[in-house]
Amino acid sequence: MQSDNINHSSANGLSEIQEKINEAELYLSQGLYDEARQAYQQLLKELGSHSQRASTDPAFRQTYESFRGSIREQLALIERQEAEFHGQPSEAKPEEHVAAQEGEGSVVFNRGQAFLDIGLFAEAIQEFQSAATLGFQPIECSLQIGKAHLQLGQHREGLRILEKTYRQKGLDDTDRNMLLGQMAVGYETAGDMEKALELYQQLAASDPTHRTAAKKVESLAKDSDRYQLNLVKLHLKNEQFSKAIKTLRHMESEQEVSVDRLVPLYEQVLEKDPGNADAMERVTAIYQQMLDNGSAKTDIRLKLARHLLRAGEFDSAANEYLEVMLEDTPYKLTALTELGKALLKKRDYDRTLELLEDALPWIESIKPGPETLQYYYLMGTACEKKNLYDQAQTYFQRAASIDPTHQAIRSKVQTQTQRPLWSKGKGLLGLHVDTDLQYEIQAELGQDEIHQIFRVREVPSGTFRVAKTLLPQLSGGAKVKDFIVKWAYEQVNMENRNITRVLDVAESDGQYYLIMEDVGST
Repeated sequence: MQSDNINHSSANGLSEIQEKINEAELYLSQGLYDEARQAYQQLLKELGSHSQRASTDPAFRQTYESFRGSIREQLALIERQEAEFHGQPSEAKPEEHVAAQEGEGSVVFNRGQAFLDIGLFAEAIQEFQSAATLGFQPIECSLQIGKAHLQLGQHREGLRILEKTYRQKGLDDTDRNMLLGQMAVGYETAGDMEKALELYQQLAASDPTHRTAAKKVESLAKDSDRYQLNLVKLHLKNEQFSKAIKTLRHMESEQEVSVDRLVPLYEQVLEKDPGNADAMERVTAIYQQMLDNGSAKTDIRLKLARHLLRAGEFDSAANEYLEVMLEDTPYKLTALTELGKALLKKRDYDRTLELLEDALPWIESIKPGPETLQYYYLMGTACEKKNLYDQAQTYFQRAASIDPTHQAIRSKVQTQTQRPLWSKGKGLLGLHVDTDLQYEIQAELGQDEIHQIFRVREVPSGTFRVAKTLLPQLSGGAKVKDFIVKWAYEQVNMENRNITRVLDVAESDGQYYLIMEDVGST
C-alpha cells in the first residue's frame, strides 16, 4: 500500500496503525490473503476508536480518511488477487463489485478533497457526487458537498444538503457531530447568528470535549442583542407577526443590531405572511437604502422581486425582475425564468412568449444547464397553452437534450412523439367518418383514477379534438375494447346537450380512445 499520503501519521497519533499496515502489506506481498484480510479488517476496527477525534479535528480527519480509504482499496485488491490465484472466473462476485466500487470511490473522493483544498469548489462538488454514487462514504460526501456550496456562497443549497443528511436515520454520533458543526459554520457565515448559536449549543451538549463549539457558544452568547433576537424568533414561531415587527422596529430605532441582520427576520415574516404590509414596507425601504448605497445591487433586486410577487404586487415585481435582466450578471437567467413562471401562473401566455422569445438568441449563446432547461420547458409549456404544438415539441426536445432523465420533460416528449390514432368509428359503430382519418396527440390535458385525456389534432383538417381513454395499466384485451365501444355507443346516442358529443372511436397499438368535441379542453 502506498503511504506517501500519510507521512504525518506519527504526529497524528496513528503510528501504531501505520506499523500494522506495513505488516498487512507484507502478508499480501507473500500471497497470504487470509492473514492480510484479517489484518486489514482489524485495522478498520481500530480506526473506529479514533472517530471521535476525527469529528473535531479537520487536519486529523484528512489523515484518518486517507487510512480508511486505503485499507478498503487493499481489501478489494485482496479479493481480486485471490480470485486470480485460485483460477476463478473473471466475473466478480457481488461483494467484489462493491469492494471495487469503493476503491474507485476512494480515488474520486480524494480528488474531490484536493479540489476543495485548492479552492475549485464546483469541481469538488462533482467529484464528491460521483464518489457518493459509487457508494463511497455517502455521509462524508454529503458533508463535503455542503461545505463546498458554503464556500461558493451558496448558503441555502449547502445548508439544505447538510440538514437533509442530518435527518437521515442510522447516523452515528460522530457523523451527527460533524454535520452539526458544519451547519453551525454555514449559518454563522450566512449571518444567522442565532441559528448558529443554537447549533453550537447542541454540538457542545452532544460532545462536551468539542473546544471550538464551547468557544463559539461563549462568544455568540455575549451579544447584547441576543435576548431581543430570540424574542423576535419566538414571535415568529408563534406566528405573532405584529409583535415580531414591533420588536424589530424597536431594535432598529435603538440601533442595537445592524440592519443587515434584521432583514432576514423581516423576510421570514413575509415568507409566512406574504401580504404583511408592515414587513413589506420595511424590507422595501431597507433594500432601497442598500441599492442607493450600491451594495449587492442585483442580488437585492432579485430578493425584492420575489417578496413583491408573494405579496401579489405583480407589476412592481415584474419591474424589479426586468431591472435584474438588464444587468449582465449570473442572476439574469434566474430572473427571466422566475418572471416567466409568474406570467404562466397568471395565464398571460402572450406576454410569457414575448418575454421568453426575446431572450432566445442569448439563451442559445450560453452553456446549457438546469436553468436553460427550465427556460425551454417554460417556452414549450407556453406554446402548448397557445396550441402551438409543433413549436412546443421543439422546445421540449431541446430541454430533453440537456437532461434526458427529467421526468416531466420525458413525459412531454413521449406524448408528442406517440404514433397517430386511426379512426375506427365507421367499422365499430357505423359512424359517418372517413376510415383514413387520423388524430395526432398534441398534449396530455390530465388524468384521474382511471382515465387519461389528451388534446389531439385531426388530420388532415387540423381541427382540435379531445381524446379520452383508460389508463395504460387498465388497458389491454378484448374486454377493454368492448368497454370503450359500448361507452362510445351510449355517448353517441345520448341527446343531452350538457354532455360533450362523441365524434369517433380511434385506435393506436391496441389502445382505444373516444374522440370528442374540444369544448374548452374539458
